[in-house]
Amino acid sequence: MDKAFTFIELIIVITVTTLLSGIALVNYQRIGGQEKLQKDAKQFERILFLAKEKASAAETLQCDSTDPGIGELIGFKVDLTSNDYYLIEVCQNQEFIISAQHFSPSISAINNTSVTFRKSDMGITSNVIVSFGIRSILINNNNCRSYDVSPSGAIDELSPYTC
Repeated sequence: MDKAFTFIELIIVITVTTLLSGIALVNYQRIGGQEKLQKDAKQFERILFLAKEKASAAETLQCDSTDPGIGELIGFKVDLTSNDYYLIEVCQNQEFIISAQHFSPSISAINNTSVTFRKSDMGITSNVIVSFGIRSILINNNNCRSYDVSPSGAIDELSPYTC
């Protein structure tokens, strides 16, 4: 009696192993994508709150009311592009990038949007709610995070959803 495996048995074992590895890899990527999305969304949220805080305190870094080329502080803006977001000090005649952040490679913005928080708790420069959306672009992981900024300057994180 032979105690060796037949060719068919080997093919079946290799096929099952390959299928299980593929399923594990997809789930690993999905979980990794969710973690990256959560991390990047929290960092973006911190930038939104930092802009609001700096504007509320009328904290000026570059603005100078005595310099007509720059002018006095208007507020702080958060600018969201497809792969980046910026914290910008907005002066009367000029803008200064304070911080530039990049999303993880698998994370991108749903829409290019910006919001300016006016100094001294004056709200934002828009009369409507400004929405920001961030998504994971990994295969089988269409998760999104959204933030709304009301005209009064209130920042709300909406529930995560499938986009």
